[in-house]
Amino acid sequence: MINTSRASPPGGGRLSVSDPIPTSPRASCLPSDASREPMTKDSSNNCEPRADSASEFLSRRAIMNMITTTAIATAAIPTVAPAMPSPESARRTDNKLEKLFRRLELAHARAQELGDQARRLDDDPRKAACKATLSLCWSRELDAVILQRLGWEEEGDDISLNPSALRRLQSLRFKRHDVEDRVTELVAAQDELDALDLELGITAADKRYEDALEVCHRLVDQIKDVPATTLEGLKIKVKALCWCRTNDFGQIDQFEDDCETTDLKLAVSVVSDLLAMNAA
Repeated sequence: MINTSRASPPGGGRLSVSDPIPTSPRASCLPSDASREPMTKDSSNNCEPRADSASEFLSRRAIMNMITTTAIATAAIPTVAPAMPSPESARRTDNKLEKLFRRLELAHARAQELGDQARRLDDDPRKAACKATLSLCWSRELDAVILQRLGWEEEGDDISLNPSALRRLQSLRFKRHDVEDRVTELVAAQDELDALDLELGITAADKRYEDALEVCHRLVDQIKDVPATTLEGLKIKVKALCWCRTNDFGQIDQFEDDCETTDLKLAVSVVSDLLAMNAA
């Protein structure tokens, strides 16, 4: 939606070209550069301030004349269209984007491999019991008391507390001993889970995965900063955008679900068209 509103000048009301300019019959007959006679205290209706002896009043019509003249003069200045890149320059840009994208593909494959390794370690059967203990359910009275105390709103789904929530839970005090016992059980399960993560090397595996993802993000930043000068360059940028949204170079479905306004839907339409061109 185009915003047609105009900002007000500093310290005053808005001055619009369409605002009527009140003038008296006498003022309308004067030439545009004629000075208006300063009004004295005894003048009719006392509608204008008194002029200093060393200055003259500048009428609103004169101001509008100056604005109009300036606008016409500015519009008359010829504009120079930006020069199109030469074919050689466009090829160099495309080559740079292609090299960055190949590096992004390799970095993404490495990150996927490290992520799979971390997930396999996380599937260790010994961790299942700890995770089950750490799962709180609204249908269990003790869990409901704890979740309400933590400020959760009932949604019907099971909730797994993260370490920060558990640390906060330890600082709370409950009047019921059975609730306190449940809190102790949760803390013990988290401690056991942390020990298993350390033993299995999951913490280190997660760190390697996060570092690999950071390499991908840096490459996407570099792709973003290289201006695309051809259709092929635009396709590379679109694939990088898809990766940011869906972790896939050719998938845009999740992106479409997030768009509700027409401008974003149009942007997704452009991305989808470029993806279709790339697949053709």
